[in-house]
Amino acid sequence: MMRWTLLAILAALGSASAQEPLPELGLRDMEHARAYAMGGAFRALGQDAESIDGNPASMSLRKQMVTEISGAWDVATKYAFATVSMMDSTTEPLGGGVSYHLVSIGRGANRTVANVSALALSYALSDSWFLGASTKYVQMSGAISGNAITADAGLTLHIFGGLVGSFSGHNLIDIRNPLMTRYYAASLGYLGGPLTLAADVKGDFGIAPTPQFAYSFGGEYVFGPVPLRGGYAYDSISHSHFISGGLGFATQGNGFDLAYRHEVGGAQGRLLVLTFNIKIS
Repeated sequence: MMRWTLLAILAALGSASAQEPLPELGLRDMEHARAYAMGGAFRALGQDAESIDGNPASMSLRKQMVTEISGAWDVATKYAFATVSMMDSTTEPLGGGVSYHLVSIGRGANRTVANVSALALSYALSDSWFLGASTKYVQMSGAISGNAITADAGLTLHIFGGLVGSFSGHNLIDIRNPLMTRYYAASLGYLGGPLTLAADVKGDFGIAPTPQFAYSFGGEYVFGPVPLRGGYAYDSISHSHFISGGLGFATQGNGFDLAYRHEVGGAQGRLLVLTFNIKIS
């Protein structure tokens, strides 16, 4: 009797474990083509409108008006999203931005459709220190449903020359949603003329019983109007390695970026991303 009881308990534990996999990363993974091509390392740079969602403090690093439209589709997992972002940091000392994402995660009975809207503000404390915060409204339907409001906040430091660093917290208001858990990111970037280098580390302390981390590294070199990019990332949540690359074309502030991200392990994702941008510096 004792043996059969122990076997039943072990079977139940195994069944519970099988029914509770770590959630997909779709709502933590809505970057634009430039960031995807650089391995997801971008939060300290403040060069694009994706600072609205990456680290709002970085919006005030440079004076510019930016509008970006992005679309992404993973041919393997069917993960897809469309994004519109608008940012204006030309007004002293405030910067502001808004973004909207329409996201499809999973397939069949496990599919979730999410609408995510963000309003972000940044403030220049000095020529070197920048603060930022955003509020996000999330509406979901499908396998996971609900409506909630959460928030991000960040700090960016222009260290010296082309070197910048940042720290940000995301989904700081706990909305008890497995697709939007709280996480933190530390970032370092270097902008030296045509060369850009960046590294990001993300840490999530609630998505799993033990802390989970993601590491991203990337670079860009600009040849006239054509930037070439490459990057690498490892995510311990999905136990995946990501290799990415891309290029773009820009003239007189207008242009587009293309990126491809190849997942080794995990869900074997194959992500294609296209971003159109209009910049007024």
